[in-house]
Amino acid sequence: LDHLLHPNYLLVRLRELRENAPLRLVLLLVDSEAPEKPILQVLQLAMAHECTLLLGWSVVEIARQIETLRAYAKKSAETLQQRSEGSFNAQLAEVLTTSRLVNKTDVATLQSTFGSLARMMNATENELSLCPGLGPTKVRRLIDAFNEP
Repeated sequence: LDHLLHPNYLLVRLRELRENAPLRLVLLLVDSEAPEKPILQVLQLAMAHECTLLLGWSVVEIARQIETLRAYAKKSAETLQQRSEGSFNAQLAEVLTTSRLVNKTDVATLQSTFGSLARMMNATENELSLCPGLGPTKVRRLIDAFNEP
């Protein structure tokens, strides 16, 4: 994550973006041992500048994302929205597993235990640690992620 070495670079680049651009993306190559904090920092910058953040854990993965974006460049918004729609539970599982906080089994456990994202985010460390499969490291990462601004 070059963001760790040059934290102001992305901010400068985002400020240079045209306001009327139809699609504003930030592609982030995650190559750090502990990426949670820098990912959240980049996410905050992207959201503040109304950009979509795409993550990749290898150059090949980022290249595939660019290829996919180019392939869909001429498609209508309706076509793309139909493909991306899914149940809330599926979307929640995708978000939590993509950020490498937990695995899909953990997501299922969290969903069945807490029932909603709000209750999950408001759970105490003790409540989270009672979930099977969630050890101290996963619990700490979840709490940190849920409490980041």
